Amino acid sequence: MPVDQQLTGHLSWRRSEVKTTQLFKEIHSGPVKTIVGIVDTNGVCEAHDYLAGLNAADQAQFMARFERYTQIGYLRSPEEMRIIEESGVDIRVHEIKTRNGHRLFGVEEAHRFVASHGTRKPKPKAVKKHAQRTREDYRDVCEREEQENENG
Repeated sequence: MPVDQQLTGHLSWRRSEVKTTQLFKEIHSGPVKTIVGIVDTNGVCEAHDYLAGLNAADQAQFMARFERYTQIGYLRSPEEMRIIEESGVDIRVHEIKTRNGHRLFGVEEAHRFVASHGTRKPKPKAVKKHAQRTREDYRDVCEREEQENENG
Protein backbone atom coordinates (compact mmCIF):
# COMPACT_ATOMS: atom_id res chain seq x y z
CA MET A 1 0.00 0.00 0.00
CA PRO A 2 1.45 3.44 -0.89
CA VAL A 3 2.68 5.52 2.04
CA ASP A 4 0.07 8.27 1.50
CA GLN A 5 -2.75 5.72 1.68
CA GLN A 6 -1.24 4.21 4.84
CA LEU A 7 -1.00 7.60 6.48
CA THR A 8 -4.47 8.79 5.55
CA GLY A 9 -6.05 6.37 8.02
CA HIS A 10 -3.69 7.37 10.83
CA LEU A 11 -3.61 11.13 10.62
CA SER A 12 -6.39 12.54 12.72
CA TRP A 13 -6.56 15.74 10.65
CA ARG A 14 -7.45 13.58 7.65
CA ARG A 15 -10.17 11.51 9.35
CA SER A 16 -13.83 12.34 9.09
CA GLU A 17 -14.43 11.77 12.80
CA VAL A 18 -12.26 14.70 13.87
CA LYS A 19 -13.86 16.51 16.80
CA THR A 20 -14.75 20.11 16.03
CA THR A 21 -16.32 22.80 18.19
CA GLN A 22 -17.07 26.36 17.21
CA LEU A 23 -13.68 27.34 18.65
CA PHE A 24 -11.30 24.42 18.11
CA LYS A 25 -10.68 21.50 15.77
CA GLU A 26 -8.89 18.52 17.24
CA ILE A 27 -5.74 17.68 15.32
CA HIS A 28 -4.33 14.90 17.50
CA SER A 29 -5.08 13.55 20.94
CA GLY A 30 -3.16 11.40 23.40
CA PRO A 31 -3.22 10.50 27.10
CA VAL A 32 -1.23 13.56 28.25
CA LYS A 33 -1.97 16.35 25.76
CA THR A 34 -4.26 17.23 22.88
CA ILE A 35 -3.34 19.33 19.85
CA VAL A 36 -6.16 21.56 18.61
CA GLY A 37 -6.38 24.15 15.87
CA ILE A 38 -8.12 27.48 16.30
CA VAL A 39 -11.34 27.78 14.29
CA ASP A 40 -11.84 31.38 13.23
CA THR A 41 -15.17 33.21 13.15
CA ASN A 42 -15.68 32.06 9.53
CA GLY A 43 -15.39 28.40 10.57
CA VAL A 44 -11.91 27.95 9.07
CA CYS A 45 -9.10 26.13 10.88
CA GLU A 46 -5.89 27.29 9.24
CA ALA A 47 -3.70 24.83 11.16
CA HIS A 48 -5.81 21.85 10.07
CA ASP A 49 -5.98 23.07 6.48
CA TYR A 50 -2.22 23.59 6.35
CA LEU A 51 -1.51 20.08 7.64
CA ALA A 52 -4.07 18.49 5.33
CA GLY A 53 -2.43 20.18 2.34
CA LEU A 54 1.03 18.73 3.00
CA ASN A 55 2.42 15.74 1.15
CA ALA A 56 2.56 12.35 2.88
CA ALA A 57 6.21 12.62 3.95
CA ASP A 58 5.70 16.00 5.62
CA GLN A 59 2.51 14.79 7.28
CA ALA A 60 4.40 11.78 8.61
CA GLN A 61 7.02 14.03 10.22
CA PHE A 62 4.34 16.07 11.96
CA MET A 63 2.51 12.89 12.96
CA ALA A 64 5.65 11.48 14.62
CA ARG A 65 6.04 14.68 16.63
CA PHE A 66 2.34 14.83 17.51
CA GLU A 67 2.39 11.20 18.72
CA ARG A 68 5.35 11.83 21.01
CA TYR A 69 4.05 15.20 22.22
CA THR A 70 0.59 13.90 23.11
CA GLN A 71 2.03 10.76 24.73
CA ILE A 72 4.67 12.36 26.98
CA GLY A 73 3.67 16.04 26.98
CA TYR A 74 6.76 17.64 25.47
CA LEU A 75 9.29 17.55 22.66
CA ARG A 76 12.75 17.97 24.13
CA SER A 77 14.75 18.62 20.96
CA PRO A 78 14.84 22.22 19.69
CA GLU A 79 14.99 20.64 16.22
CA GLU A 80 11.38 19.49 16.80
CA MET A 81 9.86 22.22 18.99
CA ARG A 82 11.06 25.52 20.34
CA ILE A 83 9.80 28.61 22.12
CA ILE A 84 9.93 31.81 20.08
CA GLU A 85 12.01 33.96 22.42
CA GLU A 86 10.74 37.52 22.68
CA SER A 87 11.06 39.91 25.58
CA GLY A 88 8.08 41.71 27.04
CA VAL A 89 5.37 39.37 25.74
CA ASP A 90 2.61 37.89 27.89
CA ILE A 91 1.94 34.80 25.73
CA ARG A 92 4.80 32.46 24.82
CA VAL A 93 4.54 31.11 21.29
CA HIS A 94 5.97 27.73 20.33
CA GLU A 95 6.67 26.21 16.95
CA ILE A 96 6.61 22.52 16.11
CA LYS A 97 9.13 21.95 13.32
CA THR A 98 9.87 19.35 10.64
CA ARG A 99 13.17 18.61 8.95
CA ASN A 100 11.66 19.65 5.60
CA GLY A 101 11.08 23.22 6.74
CA HIS A 102 7.44 23.22 7.84
CA ARG A 103 6.35 25.00 11.01
CA LEU A 104 3.17 24.89 13.11
CA PHE A 105 2.80 27.89 15.43
CA GLY A 106 0.79 27.72 18.64
CA VAL A 107 0.51 28.26 22.37
CA GLU A 108 1.13 25.53 24.92
CA GLU A 109 -1.40 25.18 27.73
CA ALA A 110 -1.47 22.68 30.59
CA HIS A 111 -3.27 19.93 28.68
CA ARG A 112 -3.31 21.11 25.09
CA PHE A 113 -1.35 22.80 22.35
CA VAL A 114 -3.48 25.45 20.63
CA ALA A 115 -2.25 25.76 17.03
CA SER A 116 -2.85 28.97 15.10
CA HIS A 117 -1.40 28.30 11.65
CA GLY A 118 1.37 26.62 9.73
CA THR A 119 3.88 27.82 7.18
CA ARG A 120 7.11 26.98 5.41
CA LYS A 121 10.17 27.93 7.44
CA PRO A 122 10.10 31.72 7.61
CA LYS A 123 13.11 34.01 7.47
CA PRO A 124 14.34 35.02 10.96
CA LYS A 125 12.72 38.48 10.78
CA ALA A 126 9.35 36.96 9.80
CA VAL A 127 9.28 34.61 12.81
CA LYS A 128 8.24 37.48 15.11
CA LYS A 129 5.36 38.34 12.77
CA HIS A 130 4.15 34.74 12.91
CA ALA A 131 4.49 34.80 16.71
CA GLN A 132 2.49 38.03 16.90
CA ARG A 133 -0.21 36.59 14.65
CA THR A 134 -0.36 33.49 16.84
CA ARG A 135 -0.77 35.62 19.99
CA GLU A 136 -3.56 37.62 18.34
CA ASP A 137 -5.37 34.45 17.22
CA TYR A 138 -4.95 32.97 20.70
CA ARG A 139 -6.26 36.08 22.48
CA ASP A 140 -9.25 36.15 20.14
CA VAL A 141 -10.16 32.50 20.72
CA CYS A 142 -9.69 32.89 24.49
CA GLU A 143 -12.12 35.84 24.47
CA ARG A 144 -14.62 33.84 22.41
CA GLU A 145 -14.20 30.85 24.74
CA GLU A 146 -14.80 33.05 27.78
CA GLN A 147 -17.95 34.53 26.20
CA GLU A 148 -19.18 31.06 25.30
CA ASN A 149 -18.65 29.90 28.89
CA GLU A 150 -20.49 32.94 30.28
CA ASN A 151 -23.43 32.49 27.90
CA GLY A 152 -24.00 28.85 28.42
